[in-house]
This record gives sequence, structure tokens and C-alpha cells, in this order.
Amino acid sequence: MTHLFGFEIDPERDIKSTPRQIKDFIGSVVWQDIEHELKVWLEMTRNGLEDIEYFEKPNEVKPISVEMRTRLQGAAATIRRVLQLPEILEEFARTIEDSEEY
Repeated sequence: MTHLFGFEIDPERDIKSTPRQIKDFIGSVVWQDIEHELKVWLEMTRNGLEDIEYFEKPNEVKPISVEMRTRLQGAAATIRRVLQLPEILEEFARTIEDSEEY
């Protein structure tokens, strides 16, 4: 079985898009808009990690809590993963397509 990004690639995986369709999507205005918005979210999340008052009560000046820091770090990781999703799907689809040719 082939591995990609640490995952086993099953040729029977249910990806309906072709590599070309995903590549076209990556170049589309729709993806550009989505990508822009996700980057705004990521910047807001980073601001929350850097600004001690960003996600805390405005009248209480104190460092961001460990729980909130953990949540923001998880949110940032998730947003970065979603930004990579089209390329990951393209590679999955390409791997599946290549396995079908043999």
C-alpha cells in the first residue's frame, strides 16, 4: 500500500475528483477567496496568541490562559491543514489514478 503525508492510500478510496479537476479548483477564484478568508482567520488566531487581552475580558489585563493558548494553537493548526487540503486531495487523487493505470 502507498503512503502519502503519513496516511495509507487505499486505491479504493472514494475521491470523486480527478487530479486535473482539483488543480483547476486550486487555480480558481473561488479557492482564492476561500484561501484569503482562511488566512485572515489564521492571522486573527495568531493575534490571539500574541495579544494578552485579545480573547480575555478587556477589563482584566492578564496573560492568555493555558487553555485558551491550547485552543488557539489547535485552531491555527486546523486552519493550516485546511489551507493544504486541495494539494493533499490532488496527491491522493493522483496516487489513486496512477494505481489504476497499472
